Amino acid sequence: MRLRWLCGVLLLILCSCEKKQHVIVVPPVNVEVCEVSVRDFTLTVEAIGNVYENAIVQIRPQVQGILLRKYFEEGQFVKEGDLLYEIDPRPYQAILDQAKAALLKDESTLELAKITLKRNEELIKKDFISKLTWEQYQSNVMTAQAQVEIDKAAIVSAEINLDYCKIYAPLTGKLSSYNIFPGNLVYINDPNALIEIRQLSPVRIQFAIPQVYFQELHQIQPDHNLTFEAILPYKTNPPITGKIYFVDNHVDLQSGTIIIKGLIQNEDLVLWPGEYVTVKVFLKTIKNALTIPSAAVQVGQKGSYVYIVNPDMTATTRNITTGQKDKGDFLVLSGLKKGEKIVINGQLNLKEGSKVNIAPKAVKEPLK
Repeated sequence: MRLRWLCGVLLLILCSCEKKQHVIVVPPVNVEVCEVSVRDFTLTVEAIGNVYENAIVQIRPQVQGILLRKYFEEGQFVKEGDLLYEIDPRPYQAILDQAKAALLKDESTLELAKITLKRNEELIKKDFISKLTWEQYQSNVMTAQAQVEIDKAAIVSAEINLDYCKIYAPLTGKLSSYNIFPGNLVYINDPNALIEIRQLSPVRIQFAIPQVYFQELHQIQPDHNLTFEAILPYKTNPPITGKIYFVDNHVDLQSGTIIIKGLIQNEDLVLWPGEYVTVKVFLKTIKNALTIPSAAVQVGQKGSYVYIVNPDMTATTRNITTGQKDKGDFLVLSGLKKGEKIVINGQLNLKEGSKVNIAPKAVKEPLK
């Protein structure tokens, strides 16, 4: 009886010590995917540029006199040909009147010299006057003609100086602040300009690109009108398109960059001289390029990689080589094929060979 009791106790101990085996089933990872797409991809070069006025003119007097009046307000926009200043014209009007009177006098002298020469023409033929006297009459005519030409030139000079008394805008632009006020004496070669005009439409954009991109740009530029976009740092306005018109003739030895200049019409005056802008130069377009969303690209010890979703609904990693980024997509240089499904959301929960579950309507159509 006691032996049976001991056997029962031992059986209970053995049953309680028996290890139970459990099988852990890992559920599929929910992910979002898209297909490797094919589209035309534009290669660009980005740089930081500065905005400059297309032209700047310092208004200076070309005659001396009292600055009588101004016809504008400082900071005003003016058009080419608008009247800006007037210098006291009275001294120059008097000089012009004097030159015109001298012309009348000398024209009369010329007329008398011509009449005298003609009257003595028959007399010289009959030797009634000396040859020396005849030559004197001829000289008087030529001298009077020369004096008339001098008077005409003096009139032109006086008219020019009189015109200089009114100063007009040589181009369309925005005025600076006043440097000299009406009532002051102004004179030629005054180191202080009366005012400045800056042309703000169009404006110039100047930037520099590394020499590594120069050869490609140099090959394209002669045959194509290269375009670029200027983006303001605060990005409240859409990119503004312009055309490149200047490529410098050398690469800077210190920076290894080359100066590029472009022109933007700036009709709405969004850009202002002195501002910094981000410049994107469009080099060329690659037809039928492979692209993937930037969200799909992961970076590991061996470089960039993505998760590929296989037909058996497992995920595997694939090392890839990417190029430039455009509109949120990376250019794929190697490692992928058109139509392959790649994970764009949920990579943190994946590892090699993980089962995946594609959420309904998560497969995105390729970009066209």
